[in-house]
Amino acid sequence: MGYNPLSVDKDHYTVPGILKELVPETLTWFRFNTALKTGKIQLKTPTAKFLKIIAECSNVTGDSSVLSNVDKQILALALELKMQGAPPLIVSNDYAVQIQLISLV
Repeated sequence: MGYNPLSVDKDHYTVPGILKELVPETLTWFRFNTALKTGKIQLKTPTAKFLKIIAECSNVTGDSSVLSNVDKQILALALELKMQGAPPLIVSNDYAVQIQLISLV
């Protein structure tokens, strides 16, 4: 059934670009929009500093060409939140994203 941010009592953040990746009128789309409207998910754009770090890391691992811009933004936001003292939990079935997470930990 997938991840449901409405059922987890934690702060949720994602990047604005994720909106373009959701298929309208699906369960995931409805959950996301409900969570966004109720404040369970906040949209946040990572800073250039962290985007640059992710670009460099993905070049080293060879994943730069398979990660979408949104993937890179999510990873950059996760790293930025981690550096601010808010350890992130990323839910993804994307292998390239998982590899980047391993290289960043």
